Amino acid sequence: MSRNASSLVLVCAFFSYGCGTANEVPSPAPLPLAAACQGRPGAPAEYLTSNMVMPPNQATGTPANEPVGVLRSFLEDSPGVTRELVDAKAGDASVALEVFTLPVGTALFKALAIPKSGLTAQEDILNPYATSTNWYSSRAVAESYANTSWGKEQGFKLVKFAARRDLTLVNLANVNNLGYIAAKLDDDIAYYQGELATYSAMLPADSAAVALLQVTLDGLVRDQKILELTTGFKATYEEQLAMLVELGSTPTFNSEWPGYSPANEIAKRNIKGTDTFGLETAGQADSWKPVTLLTGCEAEPETLVRWGGGAEDLNRISFTTALDKELTRIIERKLNVDGYFSPPAPSLFHGSGRLVEEVGVFDPGASTTIVEILDAALSP
Repeated sequence: MSRNASSLVLVCAFFSYGCGTANEVPSPAPLPLAAACQGRPGAPAEYLTSNMVMPPNQATGTPANEPVGVLRSFLEDSPGVTRELVDAKAGDASVALEVFTLPVGTALFKALAIPKSGLTAQEDILNPYATSTNWYSSRAVAESYANTSWGKEQGFKLVKFAARRDLTLVNLANVNNLGYIAAKLDDDIAYYQGELATYSAMLPADSAAVALLQVTLDGLVRDQKILELTTGFKATYEEQLAMLVELGSTPTFNSEWPGYSPANEIAKRNIKGTDTFGLETAGQADSWKPVTLLTGCEAEPETLVRWGGGAEDLNRISFTTALDKELTRIIERKLNVDGYFSPPAPSLFHGSGRLVEEVGVFDPGASTTIVEILDAALSP
């Protein structure tokens, strides 16, 4: 699936919260972190390093028992990027929220088909693509997308953007960050449940006030489900897939690919809802030992993230741009940030077993500017 000019270089993913644990798949012990893991506040992306074992990649022929090596973020090569832990309250708990700041001038890339009339400037008030979330990544990721069969067919070019000001980004691969957003949703749901009960006792059931409160409450419950679906936070893989099907054609429908539906894609991947990352025993074909993958740095426990199919693991699912925009709307309402950073991450849902990193900027018209249009380095 491709994103249009209003979006990113690749299909990506997101969060979840508050699902029950019925029929939950037990999570196995995580793989150990690489001993070389380094986590220094001044080197924001180094804490992402971890040697991991991935499922087999049919496209590249990479076997399941071959480590993918260090997960390196392009932010490591972006000068001046800083990382900060911000104290906050989530319910009754105190948490440290993790945010990155990208300084003005930081380079970001997209792969796009350039119209004959050229690209409209981000700052142009008539540019509809700059009015809602745009997604960016590294030059390497943009080039890889441009070199897909779809990208070559569309004649994609690389578009280099730069941050017009310092951008504060929340890290999506951080349990504290997800828990904070989820707790704020819980608070809102509890408040409107109380209001609905109060007004329902005072007014007729068909009154406008009661109807409006019910609509607001239903919207918040839906937002909670989208959080649960897109990140896997406190949701099992089976529950995520069920929620994806439950949402149906809205917001997961893409008119360019009418056959691209939750049910079809789940069936195509032969996903049973109990799948997990696996390590094939040497010399024993198809003898899968389930494992949970771990990223982060032992020196900074707040950066440790478990990825897998259990309720305590994260597992990002990004199905369409429309679904991702639902998520960004939720983040915008709960955190005063310019966007989010999603590091390289393993994925149970995606065919390659992993997701590329991305930066989602909520107000691109005010936050980014086009620097130049480049040809992609062609792959064989």
